[in-house]
Parts: sequence; structure tokens; C-alpha cells
Amino acid sequence: MGRTLLHVAALPFVLVAAAGAQTVRVRVTDYETDAPVVGALVTALGERWQWRADSAGLAVLKLGHPGSTVFTVRRLGFEPAVATLDVPNRDTLKVHVILHATGAAVLEAVTIDASALTDAAHMTQFDYHRTHDAGGYFITRRDIERSSPFETHDLLRSVPGLHTQGIRGDQIASTRGRTTLNTASARCTLAVGVDGHVYPGASVDDVAPSEIYGIEVYNGPATFPAQYHARTISSCGLVMIWTRAQRNERPAPPQ
Repeated sequence: MGRTLLHVAALPFVLVAAAGAQTVRVRVTDYETDAPVVGALVTALGERWQWRADSAGLAVLKLGHPGSTVFTVRRLGFEPAVATLDVPNRDTLKVHVILHATGAAVLEAVTIDASALTDAAHMTQFDYHRTHDAGGYFITRRDIERSSPFETHDLLRSVPGLHTQGIRGDQIASTRGRTTLNTASARCTLAVGVDGHVYPGASVDDVAPSEIYGIEVYNGPATFPAQYHARTISSCGLVMIWTRAQRNERPAPPQ
């Protein structure tokens, strides 16, 4: 079986591909440490399904058709990788994706007066904002379990004043104050943050629904809690995701 080395200019990764059933085996590693990037999200244009890398950084994609296909690899904290590859007919394409870490804008920590709270020692920032009417829209762990979303952006489809956009609907835009909802120019993409950090260019789908404790949605700076004004985030608004790991709660293992 032949083996080729493919260098992709202006993209933050290197692909090593080899031909060998319309299956694509994607291995995702960190450029700095060479460690597997667990949970990296892999998508292929025209395919309904999405795949996440396992504990070894491996995702095995079963595609519906061969030929030229656009692949995207994303993980929170890394620059996304996009490349067009030729998928062989009834064969296996092996791809090695090396992601580069990206910086995150860190928000100042919120200061909470514990004496003014009930059970404050066990209250997260998400719970504090939700119970003290911080001006946002809140999605709880119970809401997530009740709706059983396929991907995280599915949770945001019913939030007032928002519109999902992008190839798979993973970019969240505000329609607040707009006269039309049907043109790209009428939308403004919200920033995405996780556990108090804002990640430039991040997608809400970089965090799987099973990993989420709660989501705060702010449809404009006027509704932000005070500590979110510490840094410029987005004039359009903010989606802040709080993970279960942040509050030391692990998702249940798959059945």
C-alpha cells in the first residue's frame, strides 16, 4: 500500500495520508506535546454524522460517498483545522492531524459575598447568575438531559433572539434589533466561553452535551454580569458554557 506525506500550506497542522471501504481514520495530536487530543470533533462536509476522538485521539469515520471531501477538526483550546482530501472508493484513508494550541482571553474571577447566599459554598457561578437574575437565558443540566441533544448547538435553537448558522449550525448569532432575520449581514456572531475563559473562534460544539453542567446566554453587553465586562468579548453577546468537570462532576459512562 502506497504512503504519501502531504504538507498543507497556511494550515496549522500536517496530514500524513495513506490509501488502504470509504473509511477515514483520523488521529489527532497536540503539536507541543504530541499527546492525543481527546474529544476532538471531526466533521465531513455533506455527512450528517460527527465524530469525536477517543482516549487515543482516534476517530473512525464511515462516509457515504468517495471523492473530494472537506474535513474540519476542532477542539476547544486549539486552532481549528480544515482541509480537502480525496477519499478513495472502498478503501481506507489514514490521516494524522496535528493541532496547534491557541490562547484564551481570561475573564476576571467573580467576587461573591458568601454571607448573602444560601448554601454559597456549593453554588457555582452559573447557579449564582441563574438564581440572581443576571439578565441572561439559562440552560441547566436537567434541561440538557430532558432534550437529549445530538450536539450542543441544538440546545440553543429555541433561545429567543438567536439564530444558528454555519455549515452545521454551530455558530450562534444575535438577531436582536435587526429588521430582517434572513440575511447574513443582519446577524452578529456571539463569543463562546468555557468555565470563565473566552476562546476566540471557538464553536459551541467544541464541548459535547454530556460534558456540560449549564449554559449562560447573553444577547448583548447590556445583559452581561459585571465580571464579564472586564474584557471586551463581543458587542453581539456571549455563550458561556460551564462544564461538569469544573464542578468535579463526571459524566456517566456510556451504556
